Amino acid sequence: MKHDAPILFEGLHSCYFLTDVRIKNRMKIYRESNIEHQYYWYLFESEKNVFKKIFFLSEYFKLISFEKTVKFSDLMLVVSEADKKYLQEKFPKNKIIYLPSFHGNEKITSKTGKGNYVLYHGNLSVPENEKAAIYLMKNIFSNSSIPFKIAGLHPSERLKKIISVNKNIELIENPNDIKMQDLIANAHIHLLI
Repeated sequence: MKHDAPILFEGLHSCYFLTDVRIKNRMKIYRESNIEHQYYWYLFESEKNVFKKIFFLSEYFKLISFEKTVKFSDLMLVVSEADKKYLQEKFPKNKIIYLPSFHGNEKITSKTGKGNYVLYHGNLSVPENEKAAIYLMKNIFSNSSIPFKIAGLHPSERLKKIISVNKNIELIENPNDIKMQDLIANAHIHLLI
C-alpha cells in the first residue's frame, strides 16, 4: 500500500485481494497460467485415489465460483490463445493479452548425432503425468528394446513398481536441474504426451 506500482496476481490462487477496496484504483494485472477449474477437472479424471478425487472435484467447483474474481483485474495476461478465447467470452469487458510463458532456453543446445534412449519427464506426482508415463510404458515400451527413461519429481510407489518390472525402463527420481538438462541433451527422442 506504500507504493502506487501495478500489482501482479500470479495465478488464480493469488487473486483473493483483487476485490479489496484499498486497491480499487491501482493497476491490477492477472497472470493466468491455465484455466484452473479445467486443470482440476483433468486431475479429478486422472486420479485413482478416491480421497484425492474428492479433493480435486471440490477444488474444481470452488475454482469455477472464484474465477469471477478476475473481472476486477485491469489486464489479463494469458499463456495460450485458447485461454484468451475462453476468458474473452467470460469477461468481454476486460483487456486480455496473449503472452506465452517464459523460459530460460534462449538458444538451441542440441547435440549432433544420436542419443541412445527415449525420455519422458514431468512432475510425476501429478496424476495426469503418471497416467501418461504408465500409458507409454504399457503401450509403447513394454516390449521394446529401445531404452526408455522416465524422469521426474515424486513418483508414486505404484509407478515405481510398474517401472521395476520392465528391464528397458529406468526411473530417474527427483533429478536436479543439472541432471535433468543432461538427460534432455543426451536423449535421442524426447516424448511429450
